[in-house]
Amino acid sequence: MPEPEPEADIDDDIESDGDDEDEDSTASEGGPDPEEARARFEQIREQNALVEAAFAKHGRGSPELKAEQARLAVLFSPIKLVPKHFERLVGQVRISVEQVRAQEKAVMQLCVKKAKVPRKTFIKSFPGNESSKTWLDEFQAAQSKYADRLEPLRADIARAQRKIAFEEDMVQLSVADLKEVNRKLSIGEAKARRAKKRNG
Repeated sequence: MPEPEPEADIDDDIESDGDDEDEDSTASEGGPDPEEARARFEQIREQNALVEAAFAKHGRGSPELKAEQARLAVLFSPIKLVPKHFERLVGQVRISVEQVRAQEKAVMQLCVKKAKVPRKTFIKSFPGNESSKTWLDEFQAAQSKYADRLEPLRADIARAQRKIAFEEDMVQLSVADLKEVNRKLSIGEAKARRAKKRNG
């Protein structure tokens, strides 16, 4: 998980004119207290390490990982990122969602258009298995009448699923969680636009 950076206006190199009172008033005028910011980001670093350990030990989607991620979210919640940092994080989510959707579409085209699997049958089986290495074998066993037509497409389906797995690893979220984050971001942005329109 990419670690957040402190806001750009935290500056340890404030020039001093030798007046302690001036230094104190400057530090309290705007922006977070540098020592408090350091302590907060150290807590985030430590909790992020626990998230990574839970991911390595229990895997994506496990209750243990979700619990550690929830604790990390609590530490993040008071932090207001400067726009460029926020946009960078949001941008990564959007890119990953676009990549995942493109590969999902590729798998669906292979199964529905080429192997002639009914769309409803595919949609009932694929969500939740987007990066599963065993999905195709299980699907062929459950839908044996399409197995022969799916077999020549195995390499292309596996390639698309590997690309989906890569995006999951990039953001350390399952496809379902990634789409949920994207949905909440879209709702938040829509609310912000409406608020700006009302006030503007």
